[in-house]
Amino acid sequence: MGLFGKKKKEPEKAQQEKLMLNSPLGTFTYINNPNVNEFGYEGYIDWYDGGIESEITTAYIDTDSPDITRAELCYARLEELFADKDRVENEITERIADHFLRSPDMIASGYNKQMIMDDMQLIWLGVFRNGDVQFSFDDVGIYASDISVTIHADGSREIEYIYEYEKHIDKM
Repeated sequence: MGLFGKKKKEPEKAQQEKLMLNSPLGTFTYINNPNVNEFGYEGYIDWYDGGIESEITTAYIDTDSPDITRAELCYARLEELFADKDRVENEITERIADHFLRSPDMIASGYNKQMIMDDMQLIWLGVFRNGDVQFSFDDVGIYASDISVTIHADGSREIEYIYEYEKHIDKM
């Protein structure tokens, strides 16, 4: 017993070591959050091959099942995307530019399609066990924020963004 009859505080158990996935693309940390059905790994990949911190992209990959920590299926899909990243990004940014060019009031003055595409930067990429892949971009030429494109397992696409404080979800 300690001073004044209180029990001595037991040393806290060492925090459980974090589960990591080390790969050629980067190191990913396991996330287990049942409240939002998130069971996967998150880490940083050098999508732009520049190594500049501001150009590092956050990547999330689901586990093969919520019940296990293996993420082979989604990681393999991430590798496929990364191997063809220039084509993938060009296709998506072109679709985003086309989408917003249909509403000229959403485009900064003087911006054209190529300028919009060139200014987009992939900031987040998610690969999910249901077959969906989500891409989130920063952009300076569009008056919308939180721009993300989801390519669903069936090949359909939708764009989600915030414009004038409202969330919009449109088919692409």
